[in-house]
Amino acid sequence: MQFNLFFIQESLEHILAPLGYFYIPSNANKKRAKDFFESFPYFFYDIHFQNKLYEIIQSKPITSYCDSKEHIQEYCFFIYFEFSTHYGLKPKSKDEFYNKMLEQLYHGSERHKKWKQNNIQDYIFIFLLIVLFSLYYFFA
Repeated sequence: MQFNLFFIQESLEHILAPLGYFYIPSNANKKRAKDFFESFPYFFYDIHFQNKLYEIIQSKPITSYCDSKEHIQEYCFFIYFEFSTHYGLKPKSKDEFYNKMLEQLYHGSERHKKWKQNNIQDYIFIFLLIVLFSLYYFFA
């Protein structure tokens, strides 16, 4: 069975982008980040993808990237970029990598409000139909 590489690329993006964006450097978080990146490849889809992620992570040890938020963002993007280029996928730029996550994170509620606005006429129409049918039923 062959995996969809675009889905795997998106999955990697959905895992790494928030990690890099919301990382706060502290001693506890440095240890957790190190543990995460050391074990992360073992929980990824297939043995071939696991091996490639492991090679990418081992090529640049996480310990030199845990000191600041910018460095961990660079490291997360490096993993995404190397994985994408290895499998011949077009990687996003660093700005796109983080901006897409922010857009999905903060603009989801805006999208829901817009959907409700567009469909409010349908809800009012259905409500009026129910009221009219119930009035007809009770007074006829």
